[in-house]
Amino acid sequence: MFSFRRFFFDAFLPAFCVIGIAYNFLIALNGEEGVRAHKLVRDDLSEKQQELRELEEHREWLARKADMLSVKTLDDDMLDESARRVLGYAADGEYVMPAAEFDQLIKRLEQQTR
Repeated sequence: MFSFRRFFFDAFLPAFCVIGIAYNFLIALNGEEGVRAHKLVRDDLSEKQQELRELEEHREWLARKADMLSVKTLDDDMLDESARRVLGYAADGEYVMPAAEFDQLIKRLEQQTR
């Protein structure tokens, strides 16, 4: 004879528990706060920290350059370099080379010396 109580405790309840455990396992892996989401957030955090370090270095470089251009500590060489670059002046016997061309020349020389 069919017993509802026996069916509930022998079949339905264990099956329901297995399904519930499987569901919670999948949510723990793939949910908004799951393992994969945590890894994505960590990767994004490391990228942002690297970007922050680069921006801080660039900010320090700009601060040093601004300090060199201040009236109190005006460097004659810096002033001369800035004027020549902006105005395109060159004295007799000097060659004005764009920075990109200069960098390429340095790379070529480094490769030749290896």
